[in-house]
Amino acid sequence: MKTGIVLLLSAFIILAVMLKAGTEGPEADRPDSKKPDITQEQPKVVDNSPIFENDYKKAKSHAERNVLVIFGADWCKYCKILKGDMPIMNLEGYVVCVVDITKDKEIKARNGVSSLPTSIVMDNGKEVARTVGYSPQAYKGWLDANRRLAK
Repeated sequence: MKTGIVLLLSAFIILAVMLKAGTEGPEADRPDSKKPDITQEQPKVVDNSPIFENDYKKAKSHAERNVLVIFGADWCKYCKILKGDMPIMNLEGYVVCVVDITKDKEIKARNGVSSLPTSIVMDNGKEVARTVGYSPQAYKGWLDANRRLAK
């Protein structure tokens, strides 16, 4: 009898802990389950450098700045993350040109792009820096190291 009461109390305690922790069982992991709507304040845009999609010639016309060419694709996970982070990056001193390699497959070969995302800093039409992949902190450092501010 004591064993039955102990088991029953244990079950209630476990259930109470699970409910307190917000664990609702396997249905909580389903994508169609209701989740609370958490709204956040939009990040402040640090710089409003012109951004040109697949328009390198137009970007190059801003010769007082380095041209940051970002090669990516819509199926590339890190390309999407990088593109989503762009509004909060400090792009001062850069004109940004985002190139979707799925729209121009030859451009990938012409620029020696083998992995995505690949970012290249161009100064007067010449490559001065290149990085492959995306990690927010490392990318910020790379941008800062290769920045040329307009005079």
